[in-house]
Amino acid sequence: MSPVSPKSPQKSNHVKDPVRVAAGYKATLHNSKASDLAHEHAQQMLNQIEHKNDLTEVSAQGQKEHLVHVLAGHKATLASSRTSEEAKARSRQVLKDAGETV
Repeated sequence: MSPVSPKSPQKSNHVKDPVRVAAGYKATLHNSKASDLAHEHAQQMLNQIEHKNDLTEVSAQGQKEHLVHVLAGHKATLASSRTSEEAKARSRQVLKDAGETV
């Protein structure tokens, strides 16, 4: 008979839902039985989560602005008399793919 080894926690490839993680930290903050150290850690983690969310929102906004500028450049290509037909065809396709009317 072989000895039974205790199961060790395995790292999962599962991505945790940040909303649920934040809820757990908020629960710790409101738990009067949690230690001061646990409260401190929970607050630090919530601050990090909020900071990451702020950066994500800023990044998403920057990506939207970049796309607007790229599409404006393609529209300018179509309006320019000095642009080749090949370049105009490519710009038409990019605008069409982006859902813009040409």
